[in-house]
Amino acid sequence: MILGIVAIPLTVVYVGVVCAILAVIFGIIGIRRASRGVATNRGQAVAGLVLGVLGIIVSAVLIAFLVDRVSGCTKYDTHSTQFRDCVENRNAH
Repeated sequence: MILGIVAIPLTVVYVGVVCAILAVIFGIIGIRRASRGVATNRGQAVAGLVLGVLGIIVSAVLIAFLVDRVSGCTKYDTHSTQFRDCVENRNAH
C-alpha cells in the first residue's frame, strides 16, 4: 500500500511508475495470500493494487503529455537553445 501511496506524487520525477508497478505486483501477491488465509490484510492489498493502477495511469498521462510537448523538437540537442525555443514555440500555439 505504501508503494501505491508514494507512486502518484513521485510520477513527476519518473520514479512513480516503478513504485506503481511494484504496488500492483505486491497487491496481487497480498490478495492471493489473503485468499489462502495466510495473511489478514486483504484490504491493504486491495488498496495498494488500486493505488498502483492509479499511479500507472497518472504516469502514462504524464508521459503522453511530455511526448506531445517535445515531439518535433527531437532533431535538436536537448541542451541547446534551439530545443528550448522549439518547445516554447510549440506550447505557445
